Amino acid sequence: MRNFFIFMLCILITTLSEAAPDVNASYIKGQKFSIREVQQYCKAKRESGDALSIQCKEVRLKPVERSCEGWITGGLDFARFSCGGGLWVLNSVCKIEMLGHENGNINCVF
Repeated sequence: MRNFFIFMLCILITTLSEAAPDVNASYIKGQKFSIREVQQYCKAKRESGDALSIQCKEVRLKPVERSCEGWITGGLDFARFSCGGGLWVLNSVCKIEMLGHENGNINCVF
């Protein structure tokens, strides 16, 4: 009975570990890039006033440039990040961290 219990516990742990998504490696649903790649290849740039544009080095990240934006609501510590469409998942895991008054990084929680 003890061996059966240990066996069932191992099966359960294996099943759960395979079902858990790896946010670092898995693509965003409907896209050909991951959250980690958004953080690595995209930056925020101040356009005018409080408006921030998102600019990415990789061509395949063009949807991020088109669907996401940022703005400063008060001081550089209060930069907001927002994405629409299929990239709304980035809203809850990523934020803009301004490095100066012109440029900023996109930081995502994994």
